Amino acid sequence: IGGGSSIDTAKGIGIVTNNPEFSDVVSLEGVAPTKKKTVPIICFPTTAGTAAETTINYVIIDEEKHKKMLIARTKRCTVRLGDVSSAYPENSIVWITTGERGEQKQKLYTAFLDKVRVKTMGTLTSKDLDNQNPDINSREELIADFERIYNRRILMEDTVTVIYFTEVIGL
Repeated sequence: IGGGSSIDTAKGIGIVTNNPEFSDVVSLEGVAPTKKKTVPIICFPTTAGTAAETTINYVIIDEEKHKKMLIARTKRCTVRLGDVSSAYPENSIVWITTGERGEQKQKLYTAFLDKVRVKTMGTLTSKDLDNQNPDINSREELIADFERIYNRRILMEDTVTVIYFTEVIGL
């Protein structure tokens, strides 16, 4: 019960509860590679203006450095090899999952598919690359990852599908 600070604190506690390896909280600054979503949180906003109840992001204060830290999820798209756009229609609600190809997946969160674009590997933009897997920082790293996954050479002419999504809170 409270305003933005109370709600942000609940979000931080919820993430740490299911991801105890981040119990120092400071390690969550920016984008942390948490594997499990937060525990369910019920909030009763008592102030207007912060919109803390509408977003996954939250602000925590680092008491040692006397600064506010933004904790945010930056993965907002995924790049798939080939034209898989028919399997991912825009305006759909899907599960975002993690796991290796061919193995059982772990559900992370529910998302709304905002935009689905078919491109070639060579026409991926910096926006496409910056918003997908946070462990992959360049087209070359994405190509290497795809070559490892699909066990074949990936060319700049290869077709890819870029799927942009927004996390759905409360489903």
